[in-house]
Amino acid sequence: MNWEAIGAIGELVGSVAVVVTLGYLAVQVRYARGEVVRSVRQNRSDAVMRLEMAQNDGTDLIAIYAKADPLLGDNAFGAVVEVLTEQAGLTMEEAMAIIWDQLAWWQYRDQVVQNIEDLSAGERHQFDAGIVVSYGRSSTRSLWYRTVKSNLNPVTVRYVDDVLERMPAA
Repeated sequence: MNWEAIGAIGELVGSVAVVVTLGYLAVQVRYARGEVVRSVRQNRSDAVMRLEMAQNDGTDLIAIYAKADPLLGDNAFGAVVEVLTEQAGLTMEEAMAIIWDQLAWWQYRDQVVQNIEDLSAGERHQFDAGIVVSYGRSSTRSLWYRTVKSNLNPVTVRYVDDVLERMPAA
């Protein structure tokens, strides 16, 4: 074998190594991009949950909203307050506390549904059972969900409705 043949084989092996390395790099970039998107989505969801729970932490703030929100007119938020005060017999402040609490829970559920494939079978069963406990029984949470679901993320609403059909409340 002469030196030209050895050089040609070396160039071929080097070219294959470059192609393999570029392929590996492309896979890693795609994976990293997906993780960044997931992280941004999670951070946004966490921030929204913290903000919504802050609404529920101080009864003074709830009282202010309860006083001001009737002035907002006919909107989805006002409809939920009306349903909770009339059908569940809550005060305006109690209805507002339920609304903020359930909005925070909804943000959590919406985030989990967007990444449902990451859950183990046991975690998914536990998550689905929590949906049934919250929305599958006659409760203020169920009343809240039925009242506002047309204004929520339709993908998550479809998932929740499918769970409720598949796992009826006991």
